[in-house]
Amino acid sequence: MRSIQQLLRAAVLASSTITITYAAVLPASPLGPENVYAVHTRTLAPPTVDACKAQLKVPPDTTLFYSGGPTYYQMAIDAINTREYLDGYEIMAQKWRDETWKDPWLVDEDLSRQFWDICSRALAEATSGVAYVLLPKGTGTHWANGTVWDRMEWPNIADEVAVIRINPDDPEDREFIKTGVARVLD
Repeated sequence: MRSIQQLLRAAVLASSTITITYAAVLPASPLGPENVYAVHTRTLAPPTVDACKAQLKVPPDTTLFYSGGPTYYQMAIDAINTREYLDGYEIMAQKWRDETWKDPWLVDEDLSRQFWDICSRALAEATSGVAYVLLPKGTGTHWANGTVWDRMEWPNIADEVAVIRINPDDPEDREFIKTGVARVLD
């Protein structure tokens, strides 16, 4: 028997919403047999930017963005753990108020992509103070086109936020790419 998660992954999106059907075993009842199944169906659309913002904790001077492929998630975590200037900084995966809130959107590839785009935009809009971005070696605002950073995060960071580009391979390689409120490197 396929697991519910496998069945959910097999669902096909007809549009930007997904219909999820799942069964739950009800507790034994004095009025009926045990193991009665209740079938639930709901339609799940991507969350709104405001819904994502409500689920994110984003105090000033705490956001580390990253872009550069699948290995950059671990590089960002390593940078937070080893670079003194990133003390108190977190990536989006560490900012959820309820870690399980995101789970319903991750059962389908297309819905998951929409979810991350929308919540990445929410994180960018909610960021304040000084933010860092871990990008492949380079300078200025030159990075891969079409990434979540390029499409959803960078264009939605408020003008008053300072953004510092950091190199994953060199902790001392830091460059202001957006001055925002003038800040001095630590």
